[in-house]
Order: sequence, then C-alpha cells, then structure tokens
Amino acid sequence: MAYATTEPMALITRAELEEMIRRAAHAAAAETAKILSGSANNDQLWDAEEVGRYLNVAASTVRNRWAYRPGFPEARIMGKGPKAMRRWIPEDIRKWAEMQKRSI
Repeated sequence: MAYATTEPMALITRAELEEMIRRAAHAAAAETAKILSGSANNDQLWDAEEVGRYLNVAASTVRNRWAYRPGFPEARIMGKGPKAMRRWIPEDIRKWAEMQKRSI
C-alpha cells in the first residue's frame, strides 16, 4: 500500500540503521555508567529529571510526591515564586537511596 505524502523521504541502508542503533546504545550505556558510578554531574546539583533517572521513577513523582516526604533530601530552592527551581545534591540522593535499600 502506498501512502501519499508531501514530506520528502530519506532512505537509509540497513547498515546505516544498525550503526545508528549501535551508537545510540553505546551513548546510553556510557551515560548510565556515569550515573551509576556517581561521576555524572558530580559537582552539579540534580534537577527532578536527574533524580528521577537515578531512582528510576518519573520526574513528576520526584517533584510532586517524593520532594515532600519526610526524610527525603531537602531541595535547594533557586529563585522565588511558583517558577523557583528545585535542585538536589547528588550525594544526598545516593545516601537516601542506599538507606531505602537497607530498610527493606
């Protein structure tokens, strides 16, 4: 079945597709290794997206639920008002996660 389209189509070879997939997988593995080893953004604060990625939960869960739990690491508030940014110290998140594992 042919589809009518006004968009130009770019065709790639199987080898090109496999190379693209290989590169994406390599980049994802390297980023995951950095996060798990603690070397990713070691000197920077984490936003809810990074905290969520480390804890394997959605950023919205971090922002809307976990950030308000007693015992969860306190966020550093940057700015004022409803658009203030919340950031966490990575080491605080790692320690909290380790404590959660021990309490199971």
